[in-house]
Amino acid sequence: MPIQRLIQQAEHFLNQHEYVAAEQIYLSVLELDPQQIQALLGMSLLSLQCAQLKHAQKFVQQAQQILEQQASSTETQVALAWVRLQQLRIWQAQQAHQKVIDKALAWDAQDVNFLCLAAQSARMLGAWSQARSYLEQAQNQLPEHPLLQTEAYTLAYWQPATKDTQHQAAQDLLTLVRQQSQWTPLLIQASAAVIELELPQALEVLPPLLGRLHQLDPQHHEFLALYAGFQYLQGKTAEAEIYCQRALDICAINPWAYLVRARVYAQQHRYRDANAAWAKLLTWQPGRFEEAWQDAQIRYIQRRDAKDAFQRVLKIQPLDPSAGRYYALQAFMLAEEGQYAAGAKVVQGALQWVTQDQAELHALCAVLVLQPWLDALREGQKLKLTKTQKRLYQSYRTGTPPSSWLALNEYLQVLDAASEQKWPLAYQKMQAVLAAYPRLALYRKVFAYLAQRTERTQECIKILEALLEDFPKDVGTRQQLMRLYAHQGDDARVYQHERALVEFVPEYLQEAIQARLDREPENPRHLHDMAVLLAEQPQKRAKSLPWFTAYLAKKPQAINTHLKYAGVLRDLEDFPAALQVYEEIAQYAPEHPELWLGRARVYLADNQYAQAQACADQAYQLRADETSLTALAHIYQEIGVSAERVLSLHDEVVQLRPDASVARWNRALARLQYAQDYPSLQQAMQEYDHGFAAKTRKPWRQFKIPQWQGESLAGKTLLLWREQGVGDEIQASRYYAKVIAQIEAEGGHLILECTDRLLPLFRASFASARVRIQPERPNDDQTRTDLDYHFPVCSLIGLVTQASDFTYPPQVQAHYRFPEKWMHKWQTRIAALGSGLKIGLCWRSGMRNAQRNKHYATLEALAPLMQLPGVTWVNLTYSDYQQDLVEIKQNYGVDLHTWEDLDLKNDFAQVACMTSQLDLVISAASAPAPLSAASGTPVWCFAFGAQTPNTPPYYRMQGYPILYWCRHYSETYQHIFQRMADQLQKTKINFLP
Repeated sequence: MPIQRLIQQAEHFLNQHEYVAAEQIYLSVLELDPQQIQALLGMSLLSLQCAQLKHAQKFVQQAQQILEQQASSTETQVALAWVRLQQLRIWQAQQAHQKVIDKALAWDAQDVNFLCLAAQSARMLGAWSQARSYLEQAQNQLPEHPLLQTEAYTLAYWQPATKDTQHQAAQDLLTLVRQQSQWTPLLIQASAAVIELELPQALEVLPPLLGRLHQLDPQHHEFLALYAGFQYLQGKTAEAEIYCQRALDICAINPWAYLVRARVYAQQHRYRDANAAWAKLLTWQPGRFEEAWQDAQIRYIQRRDAKDAFQRVLKIQPLDPSAGRYYALQAFMLAEEGQYAAGAKVVQGALQWVTQDQAELHALCAVLVLQPWLDALREGQKLKLTKTQKRLYQSYRTGTPPSSWLALNEYLQVLDAASEQKWPLAYQKMQAVLAAYPRLALYRKVFAYLAQRTERTQECIKILEALLEDFPKDVGTRQQLMRLYAHQGDDARVYQHERALVEFVPEYLQEAIQARLDREPENPRHLHDMAVLLAEQPQKRAKSLPWFTAYLAKKPQAINTHLKYAGVLRDLEDFPAALQVYEEIAQYAPEHPELWLGRARVYLADNQYAQAQACADQAYQLRADETSLTALAHIYQEIGVSAERVLSLHDEVVQLRPDASVARWNRALARLQYAQDYPSLQQAMQEYDHGFAAKTRKPWRQFKIPQWQGESLAGKTLLLWREQGVGDEIQASRYYAKVIAQIEAEGGHLILECTDRLLPLFRASFASARVRIQPERPNDDQTRTDLDYHFPVCSLIGLVTQASDFTYPPQVQAHYRFPEKWMHKWQTRIAALGSGLKIGLCWRSGMRNAQRNKHYATLEALAPLMQLPGVTWVNLTYSDYQQDLVEIKQNYGVDLHTWEDLDLKNDFAQVACMTSQLDLVISAASAPAPLSAASGTPVWCFAFGAQTPNTPPYYRMQGYPILYWCRHYSETYQHIFQRMADQLQKTKINFLP
C-alpha cells in the first residue's frame, strides 16, 4: 500500500482516538522510511495526546533535524515552521513556558503564529504585560485575525480585573463567535470563558456552542471537558465527574478537565481531591491566580495545611499585586501560630500600597492587637491592655464595614464583648463565627475558652479533643485538656494524653525530661521516664538500654520496669539478655504471670516452641485474666495448638470483657484463620468491624452517611474505600465485580478508592466504576455530599458472598481485565521462556525480622523445587532479590527469570498481567499470592502454624481460592517444598487433599 495511503489511515485512527491502531501504522511507515516527516509528526501528536511528552519531543526533534538538512525551499521552510510550532506546543505541555517564549522569538520574532504562542505562554505564566506586548506585535501585522482576537479577549478575562471587566471579555468572545461561528479554537475558548466565569446566562449560551463542537468531534477531549463544565453548572456533579474522567482518559494534558473537576470536588467538600486537581491545573497554567487563591484557601481553611498554603500564597502574590487578600491570609496564618507581631508587620506593610481588600486588612490589624490579651487570659495569665493597644484597636476597628472574609468583623464583636468581660455575649457571637468557619484553629480555641468561661466544661473538652484530632502535636491544647481532666479527677484520661505526648511530640517530652536530669542526674524517676520514653520509639529503642540499667541499679525490685526492659531486649532480638532479665525478675516475683508470658514470647521469637508452650501454660495457671488469656491464645495459635483450644481462650476473654472491641476483634481474626466453611466465615465477620474501634484495622474513617448494608443502590452513589495492607486490598478486589453487577442492574454509581500502586490495574479491570487514589489521611468524610453510602472493602466477603461462591474444588477465575496490548506483551515473553511448566516464585516479602522470618523460606529450603526437571521459574520476590538470584544460580544452576522494565513492587498491573500467563504461583503469604489468584492463576501459599506435622494442603475461606501448605513448628520449609515437588512431578497443580 502506498505510504500516503497509510498516513491517511493513521490520521483517521488518530482523529478517532484509536491510538494503538494509529501507532502501529505510523511505526510501520517509519520502518519503510525513517525520514517520513508526516509519520514523525503524527507520532508526536499521538504521544502528546497520550501525555508521553518525551516521546513527542523525540519525534519532533527527528523531523526538525531532517528538514534542516534539506535544501532551503519555500516548502521546506513552511514545513520547518510547522515542526517548530509543534515543538513549542510540546514545551507548553511540559510547562516550559519561558522556553516557548525564548525559542519563538529566536526562531522568528515576526511570525504571527510564533508571537501568538509566546503570548499564550506569557499568559499562562501570569506575565500579563509581556503577553500584551507580544499580542500587539502580532496584531500590528494581522489586526483582524480571529486567533489573535481570541487570545486578546482570553488575556482580558485571565488577568486581574474587576468582575465586570472579565464578564465583558467573555461577551466579546461570544460576539466574535457569531462572526466566526465555525472556527474551532474560538468555539472552545468562548465555551471555556463562560464556564470559568460562570456567567449568569451560561445555561442559555452553552448549548449551541457545545452543539457545534459535538458535531465536529463528539469524542474530542476538550469538548468532553467543556461538557463536564456544562453539567457542573447544572448541578449534575456526578455526570460532570464522569465526563472529566472520559476527557482525561483520552488526553491527560487537559487543564479544563482539571478545572471542572476541582470545582466539583470543592462543591462536594472533597477538599483533598480538589487540591490535587488544582495542583494539576496550575502545573500547566501557573498564571491562573484565581484558581491558585481558591487552592491556597482550601489548603489552609479546610485541610489545615498552613505550610503548603503559605508557600502557594507567596507564589501567586506577584500575579495579582494590588490585592490585599494574600497578605491577610499570611497574617492570619501567623496569628494562628501565635506570631501576632509578625502578622501585624505583614498587614501594616500591605496597607501602605495595596488598593484592594483594605477593609479586611484593617479588621485583621484590630484582631492582631487584641488577640494576645485574650490568649494570655485563656492561659490563666493577667495581662492588661495598654492605652496604646486600646487606641490602636479602636483606630483599626472604627468604621470598618462588614467583612465576609474569615468573618473578621463578626470576630471583632467577640473580642469587644470579651474585653468588657461579657462572656455569655462573647460566647453567643462566637457561635456564629465558628459556624461560618468551623475549621479554623484560632476560632476553635477561643470558642473552647468561652465555653469554659460560661461553665460549659464538657463542650470545651469536646472542642479541644476535636482540635487534637487535627493537630495532635499541639502541646498547649493537650496540656489545657489534661488540666481539665485533672480538675475532674479523670486520671485515666490524663494518662492517655501523657501517652499521646510520647507518640506525637516525643521530642518535647525528651527535652523536658533531659532538663530535669540536668538538674537531678541521679533521680530514679527521671531515669525511668527517659528509659520508657526512648523504649516507646522504635528508632530510639536501643538508646533506652543504658537508662534502664541506671534506673534498675537504683531500684532492683521494680518488677514492671524489669518487664519493660526485657521486652525491649526481645524486640532488639537479644534473646539471651532478655531471658537473663527474666531470671532476675524471678528472684523477686517467681509467680508473676507477666514473667511467664514474657518468657513465652522470647522463646517463641527464638523458635523454641516447646519452652514457649510450657511458659504460656504456667502463666495461665497463675492468672486467667484478659491479658494472660489473650497472650496465651496468640501463642497457642502460632505454635499450632488446636483451633478449639485457641477459640475457647478468646471466648473466655469476651466473657470477661463483653464490651471490649479488642477482645471481639481478636476472636474474629482467630475465627477467620480457622474458617473452612461458609457458616464459620459468617460467624467471624459478625465481629470483624470491631477492628476499627480496636485501632488495629486502619484507617478508621467515620462518615456521616450510613454504611451500606446491601440495600438497593438505585440512583445512589456508593464509596468502597481501602483499608489495611495492600494484600488485604487485593484479596477484597475479588468481590468488586459483585458490587458492580448490582449497581449496573439497579442504576447506581460506584466510587472505588485504592492505593496508588493499584490504580492502573483497577481502572483497567473495573471500567464502570470511578476509580481513584485514596488519600493517606482523608479529612473530608464528615462533610462530603457526593455519597449516599460507604463501605470498607475488607468486609465485602461477609456482605456480598454466598456459600455457592466457595465451591469445592475451587474454580480459579480471573477477576482482572487487561488491555490487549499488555496481554500480547506477556504472552510473547512467557512463551519465549520455552516449554514445560512456568511457575512464579516468591520466597519472602520485604519486611523481615525474627518474628516474620518464620513465615519465609531460606534459599537452602528451596532445593526440592529448584531440582525439579522441566520447570521454568519466574521471580516474584520484589524486594532486595538480586543477590538471592545470583546465589540460586550458583547453588542450583537455575535462572529465576525477571525483566528489567518490570517493577515487581509497584507496577501491580503489569505483574498481574504477567502472572496470568503462568501455570502456577508458589508464594509466601505476601501480595503476589492474592494478586496472582485474582488474575486467574492457581496459587500455592506456604505458611507457618499447622496444628500437626504433615498437615495436608487446605483452603481457607478468607484466602480462597489459594491452596495453603502449612508447616508445623517441628518441620522446616524444605519438608513442605519436598511435598510440593512430589505433587508437581505428578503434574497435578489443582491438588486437593
